[in-house]
Formats: sequence, structure tokens, C-alpha cells
Amino acid sequence: MIRFDHVSKTYPGGTRAVEDFSLTVEQGSTTVFLGTSGCGKTTLMRMVNAMVTPTSGTVFVRGEDVAGEGSRAPATLDRLRPAGGRPLPPPKRCRQHRHGPAP
Repeated sequence: MIRFDHVSKTYPGGTRAVEDFSLTVEQGSTTVFLGTSGCGKTTLMRMVNAMVTPTSGTVFVRGEDVAGEGSRAPATLDRLRPAGGRPLPPPKRCRQHRHGPAP
């Protein structure tokens, strides 16, 4: 289970990426973050993986605060997978996706 509890993130300079977001994602469920560019989708996912620390509020993974000192919650997450359950392919440059490997 992943739980966002009144999470906010404001970056230096005052850019507010997320404001007072709360959501519980039950284990085994499928959840989609859908929104316009800049609305906070990536920031929320980075909070789950402890790559971004919330300015306020708490993110829990399997009941553990991911930002807590000594937290192992991000390390216990399985690799995120897109719909269908297949792992994401390794990153490539746009040209490689369209035309194969560069000569």
C-alpha cells in the first residue's frame, strides 16, 4: 500500500509542484496519475521513491514513512511497471527507437 498524507512540495524560488495531496493506493490496485504538464505527477512518484522529500506531509509505503531516517521503504518497492506488467525497456535516444542502433 502507498499512502500520501497531506503531501505538499514547494521548490526553492517558490514553485509549488504539489499542494495538500492525499491518496491511498491499495496493494494490487492499478492507479494512474493523469494531468497536464507541470501538475505534479512526476514529483509524486519521486516522493514514493524518496528521490524528492515533501515540504510537508508524509508518504508511506507499506506503512513506513519513506522520508524517515533509516527508512528502507524505497528499497523494498518492486520495479515500477507499465500496464500489462512488462518491464520498461532500457532508455534509448529517439533516433534508436525509430531507426535502430546508431551506425
